[in-house]
Amino acid sequence: MRVFISRDQNGYINAYHTSAEFTAFEDAEQETPTIDITKLQGYKIEDGKLIFDETRWNDYVTKIKKEQAIQTGNNKMKDLIVQNVLKSATSAEAYTMRYLYPIWSGKSVEYKKDDRFMYNDKFYKVLQDHTSQEEWKPDTASSLYVEISDPNVEYPEWKQPSHAENAYNIGDKVIYNGKKYKSLINANTWSPEAYPAGWEEIV
Repeated sequence: MRVFISRDQNGYINAYHTSAEFTAFEDAEQETPTIDITKLQGYKIEDGKLIFDETRWNDYVTKIKKEQAIQTGNNKMKDLIVQNVLKSATSAEAYTMRYLYPIWSGKSVEYKKDDRFMYNDKFYKVLQDHTSQEEWKPDTASSLYVEISDPNVEYPEWKQPSHAENAYNIGDKVIYNGKKYKSLINANTWSPEAYPAGWEEIV
């Protein structure tokens, strides 16, 4: 049977046809009445005949597996680099890269203390190890999560602390009712209005 084939840049046969309509194809005689299309790149032309070369096929399979292993390794390396960078980043660095962090999931995810993630376009940190649940959402489960404010904003809006993790400490700055304040005490959970002695107004 006459067949028409084309080869890739490495000489491997990559297309096979029984019609001469493709003028760019090479003319050959098929040695056997059937051909294993799945092993097309293991076939070669020898003395004008198309025959299967098992050594060539095995070399091709080895080459492909090596290329796949290298690609898989490169992808894994990139993932590990990203994971390590995100995990070791400072608060300011993490906030800058916040959209690279995963989105929070309530579907039984094992969260560890200090893990960071995004939720409803806000950045959060995990306060204690736990398995997530849909009803424990980051914006309401204050014992599990704390929102991370932009550390590059010198005077962020005052927010009511829910525990020691997000309480204000000496030197922390806030804006409260349009005025600037600096905390005078540690573990400050009061607003400048509720406990004026804990704050210094910055004029």
